[in-house]
Parts: sequence; structure tokens; C-alpha cells
Amino acid sequence: DVIKAMGTPTSVNGSNWSYDFSSVDFNRESEVEGYSDISDNLKVWLGNQEANTNFSIGSTKNDVIKAMGTPTSVNGSNWSYDFSSVDFNRE
Repeated sequence: DVIKAMGTPTSVNGSNWSYDFSSVDFNRESEVEGYSDISDNLKVWLGNQEANTNFSIGSTKNDVIKAMGTPTSVNGSNWSYDFSSVDFNRE
């Protein structure tokens, strides 16, 4: 799916594929487990930001997507939006 969307990566290092300065990380099942869109060139979409929405402590990932849109990077339970980040509990 990633190759269909992005084409051939500029480099591959184990389970990490780079597209310029952006990268996609895969788990052992070859599924995307995280990404970093530093170059703003990844075709990643988790959802659109909705007007007049907020999130707070205890909000779900869907609540955050509604308030903020697709994150710039996802690394485990940490989502980044440029220089800000949101951490989710692991349950």
C-alpha cells in the first residue's frame, strides 16, 4: 500500500523506509506502525480537522483527529503536530 501511494523509497534501513526526510516505520507483520512527515511529502491521512472542536485529558484518538487533523508524525503512543505533541495512555 505504501509503495502504491508513495512509490519507491529514497532509502530503506531495515523496517524504516525514507522518502527524502520523511519516513515510514513498519512492524514485524509489515504493517505501518508509525511515520514522520518532516518533508511534508507523505500521502498519509487519518482524518480531517473539524471546526469548533477541542480535546482534553482523556480524549480519544478520534477526538484529537477531529480537533487537530492528521498528525505530522506518529511514534507509538505519541502524536506530533509540528512542534507540539499529544501522548495517549497505553491500555
